[in-house]
Amino acid sequence: MKTIKERIKTQLEKIPILFRIMQIRLIKKREILDKKYLKQWQEKDKKGPSPHFIKRQTVKEFSKKYSLETLVETGTYLGEMIWATKNNFKEIHSIELNENLYKRSKRLFSNNKNINLHLGDSGEILQKILKEIKKPCLFWLDAHYSSGITARGNLDTPIIKELEIILNSPVKNHVILIDDARCFIGENDYPTLNELESFIKEKSSYTKFEVKDDIIRIYNK
Repeated sequence: MKTIKERIKTQLEKIPILFRIMQIRLIKKREILDKKYLKQWQEKDKKGPSPHFIKRQTVKEFSKKYSLETLVETGTYLGEMIWATKNNFKEIHSIELNENLYKRSKRLFSNNKNINLHLGDSGEILQKILKEIKKPCLFWLDAHYSSGITARGNLDTPIIKELEIILNSPVKNHVILIDDARCFIGENDYPTLNELESFIKEKSSYTKFEVKDDIIRIYNK
């Protein structure tokens, strides 16, 4: 018969497993709700935030088209993008400013050796990650503050700093995808879309800058 101490240890060992099950159920539930929103979004001529399904598909399509093996995400949030694409990339890096969200994702993906989670400011962490990257990768930039449980740094969006770091990288031909294009209207630390496009053209040789489904897409043909 197990001692009380042994029984307690056994129960504590089950906590991470139970937590992962709860997180997976949450993600699955959100996927079901997202399918309903997808239909509404399409009926409204694709106005407003794009459904997560569209975001995931966009990331997968670009990774396949350009044979990209590494995903770098800013703004982990609940880990939905990681969960959806974990089998599409050999390596994933995701940066989260909110410590509680970071810890949740650490537990959720504790068994995934190809997933690297980072706590801190994306502007600082990105520089460290890029020092280790030797070939083009896909960037999913979604670290904008959006109230609720999301974290806010010194700015509502660190997008300019993030882009400066990426564009200064010695590795070229990255694919850059930026979520929430509708927010780029020149308010709350966001540049306008025209200002952002001018910035990209001034700082780099990217040939494509386009907006579709509320996602800014920066890449070379």
